[in-house]
Amino acid sequence: MCNDKKTENYVQIQYWSEGQDIEGMFFFIGATVQNLKDIHPQFVVKIIPKGNYLKFVHQGLSRNARYTYRYIYQEFLPNSAYSLSLPFNFECYGKGYLSPCNEQSESSVFIPIADIRTRME
Repeated sequence: MCNDKKTENYVQIQYWSEGQDIEGMFFFIGATVQNLKDIHPQFVVKIIPKGNYLKFVHQGLSRNARYTYRYIYQEFLPNSAYSLSLPFNFECYGKGYLSPCNEQSESSVFIPIADIRTRME
């Protein structure tokens, strides 16, 4: 079901383990906050670590984001000098995200990568 309610500062985090084929992937959906002291204890807090990230923009229907992820992991990364540094990624839904059913919606996909300078040494 689609609606036109705008969302800002929402994040989806995907995490996978080494046994992904057996254990699968884990997804967390949340909202960005400025201060952790205001978080009610019933909520889970995930802190995205500082580091180097590649940023990709997905434009279109949310259900088609799988094509963006497929491009990133099956085409771009294998043919680049980058490697994953952590087993997760996250997608941000900001002002450009209009709704899951709007073909003009944009979300940003962030992929943690190893610092290319350290790989070349």
